[in-house]
Amino acid sequence: MKRIFTLLIVLFFVVTAQAQFYLYDFEDGVDTTVWVPFANGKTAAKSDINVVLNPLLDTINETDSVLMFDVHDDADPWVGMFSDAITVTISEEEHILAMMVYKTKSSPVGLKLELSLNSGSTTSLYKDNTVLDGWQLLTFDFSA
Repeated sequence: MKRIFTLLIVLFFVVTAQAQFYLYDFEDGVDTTVWVPFANGKTAAKSDINVVLNPLLDTINETDSVLMFDVHDDADPWVGMFSDAITVTISEEEHILAMMVYKTKSSPVGLKLELSLNSGSTTSLYKDNTVLDGWQLLTFDFSA
């Protein structure tokens, strides 16, 4: 079976007008047990998500470690991963989530916020990567 490395995430952070708050940067081999893959084909396993060395150190992404998600050929179109261990507060001042991605093919990247503590709605936002075989910062504005 041919396997495709389709997504490497290096940073996941909240951006405000004044500062950046890093939720995960995967440095120091941060434990991956908080991430759960879904819809990744018949042979999907927890081991499809790993912290690895950055495959392309450059001025866009100078971090040593990244989170790699190995997506299988028979994965569903909505393949992804989630974590119940991450809490994000969205406000008028802090409402932009961003992640750095490295992908070998163009396809939608989505962020979905659900199960809010204040019974808020579930919101999904999508971006297409436009950079292949290189790092790209994707930002998601949850102000609405």
